[in-house]
Amino acid sequence: MRYFWTMREGEIRPRTAGAKLRPSNGLAAALTVAVAAGLGGCADRARITYPTDDDIGPTTVIVVPSADTSAQAGAFVTIGGYSLDPDGVDSIYFDAAGTPERFPAFQVPADEQRDSVSWSIAVATRLLAGDTIVVFAQAADRLGNVGTSAARRIAITP
Repeated sequence: MRYFWTMREGEIRPRTAGAKLRPSNGLAAALTVAVAAGLGGCADRARITYPTDDDIGPTTVIVVPSADTSAQAGAFVTIGGYSLDPDGVDSIYFDAAGTPERFPAFQVPADEQRDSVSWSIAVATRLLAGDTIVVFAQAADRLGNVGTSAARRIAITP
């Protein structure tokens, strides 16, 4: 029976100066390859990231329109923006104060959840001449944390 390095059962070899031990079964070669492969894996590369599990809800930003604005009664006003959170955006909620219009929450499908979601809605302005509406957008992350809302005021002209 062979043991590690070239020793046989019951054999004791004295080590002499300058003598080199040689593997008898390729074990050292396999170890050398394994160590080299392991060290080669330390280079910079894309890494898997994990959710942060924080207590902070998503940040929601309205980019369209870029500031409070006015619109003519009867037109649709498009409100657009994005919500982002490192834990993944789960759902986005909309409200339009000053109008009877209601919007269902946008639920991001579980297999599509990511850290940033772009969105847009169209708000009807008919029969609202002279009024001001305020559109709010707010998101929740996949952990249930709700972020602060973003708002845009729209003055409705006749």
